[in-house]
Amino acid sequence: MPPVRRIRQGWALTGKSWGLLRENRELFRFPVYAGLAVLVVAAITILPGLYLIDAGGETAIGVALTAVGIYLAAFVGIYFGVGLAATADAIFRGESATVGDGLAVARSRAGAVAGWAAVSTIVGTALAALQNVRGAGPLVAGLLGTAWSLVTYLAVPVIALEVHAR
Repeated sequence: MPPVRRIRQGWALTGKSWGLLRENRELFRFPVYAGLAVLVVAAITILPGLYLIDAGGETAIGVALTAVGIYLAAFVGIYFGVGLAATADAIFRGESATVGDGLAVARSRAGAVAGWAAVSTIVGTALAALQNVRGAGPLVAGLLGTAWSLVTYLAVPVIALEVHAR
């Protein structure tokens, strides 16, 4: 399937997903589970990492721990997003689908989720660094950040739909 067609399908699925969320309250478990998991990741990795950076004595360990935490938080968010998109797609196709079914799809796409989380973490870090550049840095970072947000928003349904293309 051509990339443009995949993106178009992903965009259409995303729009339909919001309506489906309103109709199927059980699907709200995806963002709730994602939020709770990200809080756990932050408590275990990001907060201690930031503490070590702030304390000054273990800056390298703090930076590494924070970077791992940011990556894991991205992975968790994308993972549950893929599960939600896959469940929504199944329901749209007239199939019965549960949260467990969506998570099974996310598990089957763990490699793609991991890859996209890595790209997302790297791009997010680069944009944050660009934000601190004097002059046009904040403006450029804002424009690129907006474009990146759209790409990321569309990527999650595409990752989920890849399962059905096989």
